Amino acid sequence: MGRGWGGGRGGAVQDVPVAAVVEEVRISSVAPPNLTPPQTYQAAADLWARQTPDDPVADLVVTGRPVTWSSSNGAVFTVSAGGLVTAAGAGTATLTVSAEGTSTTQTIVVTVPQSPPLSVGISPAGPLDLAVGQSQVLVALVYDGAGQTGNVLTGQTVNWTTSNGVNVSVTDNGGDPSHQATITALVTSTGTTITATVP
Repeated sequence: MGRGWGGGRGGAVQDVPVAAVVEEVRISSVAPPNLTPPQTYQAAADLWARQTPDDPVADLVVTGRPVTWSSSNGAVFTVSAGGLVTAAGAGTATLTVSAEGTSTTQTIVVTVPQSPPLSVGISPAGPLDLAVGQSQVLVALVYDGAGQTGNVLTGQTVNWTTSNGVNVSVTDNGGDPSHQATITALVTSTGTTITATVP
């Protein structure tokens, strides 16, 4: 005879037939709001069964039965056979535990802090030849490596300036997350420099 602990019967210890069929799997552990690689989280699950076929609900916890853990995306997190979740990369993925034909899931969120910005580039790189009144959209590319190398970062604040506001105007496109700005030629001139900087 296996042993079970009643979830709906005042917590009394009760005998559960060895052949009792698991009808529900519940993840009993609470996942953290987010994980950061290589943080881990130990997941746990309870298996629930009816003491007899006539019981209206599956209110007994069954122990000693194997469960299977899986991750919907190993690039976000991995999970061991014992339910140890290890954060791997940024994203959201689903943790699944199954046993005897039934399963349940839990959402795992992994965040990866961005590296600080080290350099900024402008696309198109230029030089640009604009007629008076003509405009051009520029995009600032923010990198986490020096000399415009490494990963392109998003969500950075970019400040746009011009070396001569009489010749060329530059307008930040309302804090556009893609780091865009519009420059407009005001007079015929050469040599005006547009600069994008990250505070």
